[in-house]
Amino acid sequence: MFSPQRLSAYRNINSATTTLVKAGGGALHSITINTPVAGAITLFDSLTATGTTIALITTTATSQGTLIFDVEFRTGLTILTATANDITVSYS
Repeated sequence: MFSPQRLSAYRNINSATTTLVKAGGGALHSITINTPVAGAITLFDSLTATGTTIALITTTATSQGTLIFDVEFRTGLTILTATANDITVSYS
């Protein structure tokens, strides 16, 4: 059954950059690696690429797939992509 309360927002990131996905509290549902590149993706519960690390994902050229987190963040969700992985972040 369709439940609008369970819908997530999304953000696509496709370059080596630091991205503030959401300021304030929320929930990280998943990270989908659309086009993988060898490197790293670091997720922070912070407004910057410092502070509390949620996860460090090491990617290879064959790391395509979806990682489910379903975790809460309190300060913000910031993602540091060290290489140009094309990823989609699902969050609320």
